[in-house]
Amino acid sequence: SLSSYSSTLNSNPGRLAGVGASYMPSFYMRGFGFGILAQSHIAAVVNPDGSTRYRSVYQLIPTAGAGLRLANGIFRIGYSLQYVNEAVGDITQPQGATGLGYNQSLAQGSGLSHNVGATLTMPWAYLPSASVVARNIGGVHYSTNSLYHFSPNPTGSLADEKMSFDAAFSLQPKIGNGSYFNLVAE
Repeated sequence: SLSSYSSTLNSNPGRLAGVGASYMPSFYMRGFGFGILAQSHIAAVVNPDGSTRYRSVYQLIPTAGAGLRLANGIFRIGYSLQYVNEAVGDITQPQGATGLGYNQSLAQGSGLSHNVGATLTMPWAYLPSASVVARNIGGVHYSTNSLYHFSPNPTGSLADEKMSFDAAFSLQPKIGNGSYFNLVAE
């Protein structure tokens, strides 16, 4: 806990200490997949003025996705639905504050995220491929209702996330018996 670690932080002012972990069990078969991402990332530092700053990210995200292979896999398209349940905070407490905790006073909420991706892979030497992904289609609106409450005293809901796009191009040249490189530009 942050309160039990504060003496170590106080003896090392200005030194950031953090840790994170992720776990994602999943089930999949051709054309369908399901998984749950559970992750936590925390960090803390004592500032020169004696205040304690801590950053926390907690997520629990059940995800289901489906995909189609067309033209013998030359063209692939997929969709995923994610129920994003998270708590996030970057908080500074004054020196001597009580009740310090990585899960205290975080913004918390949940929302649905829709994602669509497509890839075109040409059946030529080096297998050139181009991909595009649309993330958070229509944006993610967070409500204060959550599947799991990470923070016992949330400060409100998370800010909505806007839709974004990613694009990539790749080549896969062979360099020997069964060996190859993946060259990717994103």
